[in-house]
Amino acid sequence: MTPAQLLAAMAQRSDATVVEYAGRVVAFANFYRWERKGRCAIGNVMVCPSVRGRGVGRYLMAQMCSLAFAKHQATEVTVSCFHQNMAGLLMYPQLGFVPYAIEERQDPQHNRVALVHFRLLRHMASIPTSGALHIRHYAAADLAAVVAVFQRSVWEVACRDYSPAQLAVWAPEPPQSAAWAARLSGSGGVFVAERLDAILGFTRITDAGHIDLLFVHPECQGQGVARLLCEHAIAWAVGRGASTLTADVSTTARPFFERMGFGVVRSQTVERQGVQLQNFCMVRPSASAEHASAHGANTP
Repeated sequence: MTPAQLLAAMAQRSDATVVEYAGRVVAFANFYRWERKGRCAIGNVMVCPSVRGRGVGRYLMAQMCSLAFAKHQATEVTVSCFHQNMAGLLMYPQLGFVPYAIEERQDPQHNRVALVHFRLLRHMASIPTSGALHIRHYAAADLAAVVAVFQRSVWEVACRDYSPAQLAVWAPEPPQSAAWAARLSGSGGVFVAERLDAILGFTRITDAGHIDLLFVHPECQGQGVARLLCEHAIAWAVGRGASTLTADVSTTARPFFERMGFGVVRSQTVERQGVQLQNFCMVRPSASAEHASAHGANTP
């Protein structure tokens, strides 16, 4: 498309969205159809070749889906992909899109090509909003669901504070399932928040009281899921003698941990694959330690 053609298309479309990377625009998309409480169709999906494989396309699609479901209250989101676009054909199913039709087209050289149509229904992207919420121990069978919560939380929530490059090294695609399985089956306590067999969030804490992981599904933000998980994990660690609670938290999670009584000790920079990410070392005394201090338990 020429700039003039793209400008003309944007004039007839909605929610033209760009992704910036290292100070330049590297991706673009819009809606060529946007029905309130209906269907939103994503079009003109373009990612600069120089940044492919870094999660930019996934980041862009997540933002477009969020716009469709939140702003337009769409019941479904669709996107189409030519059969030569192998990266797209592999990425869309990973995001939950399901192929529902194949259409024959002709390319500029009049060769036959296939256009594959995908859709993501709102209920397929959603989790239960009613029903009892309970916390239980993690089981090996939860691995895929837990990793999916992590990926979506990073890409759709932490994206407020971190760039696509940072997200790509934090939550790479595809996820490293073997590494996750080892991490979640190690020592310490791992707990999931569950409603109607759907996992809404999870946490991991060491016996010494270090909260290693705490992530909540994007659609459950602000519903108290993180608080329940955190309180349960803290009680578990305190029951094993932890006197101080610690966590290395992201910029996004810092306000939540401050509400939970944690204080920032220092800002930290973590480097992964040459990309730097900022987090914060935070500390909170356990309730039992606070009680002992108030009553002079450590006073001669």
